[in-house]
Amino acid sequence: MRKETLKVSSLFWFILEIILLVGFLHPLSASAKQKDVMRTPIAPNKSSETVPYPNLKKNHNVWVKVSLAKQRAYIYDNKKLLYTMYVSTGRPGKETKTPTGIFHIQNLRGKYFYSDRFKEGAYYWVSFAERGLYLFHSNPVDKNGKIIKSDAKEIGKKPTSQGCVHLTKSDAKWFYENIPTRTKVVIEK
Repeated sequence: MRKETLKVSSLFWFILEIILLVGFLHPLSASAKQKDVMRTPIAPNKSSETVPYPNLKKNHNVWVKVSLAKQRAYIYDNKKLLYTMYVSTGRPGKETKTPTGIFHIQNLRGKYFYSDRFKEGAYYWVSFAERGLYLFHSNPVDKNGKIIKSDAKEIGKKPTSQGCVHLTKSDAKWFYENIPTRTKVVIEK
């Protein structure tokens, strides 16, 4: 009886060790990794993740996906998620919604703009549709270049734009400097 108890006990500990080992070796899913690196609370001037931006020179099939439902932009290389950004897209309405579909980054970009019509501007803009009508850019700023806090506090939470895709200032700068012209952009509900 004592030998059987020792065998069962040894077998139990052996199986437990294997379960623990497999659990530690099993890679985390992309979404689990993403939750671990997303900056909280969201900071309107900082990167969305707490890890460095990806080096796109090492990736050959980069594309961007924007989820209107999640208020996120995802940078992919083929199917591999490289980086996630908090965004604020267009408010519901015919004149303010962000268009859905497949687009491509256009050869229009700049470091700053200001619109008297909308009484706001932004840093680091990159056009993706209708030759400058729809842009990726920083959170909106006032005529003095100061961030508009009411919009910035909603990034990653809800739509606030006139149809553009707002990013944090750091994310917008990286996007402006690194996402090449003709990069595919998929915007989905």
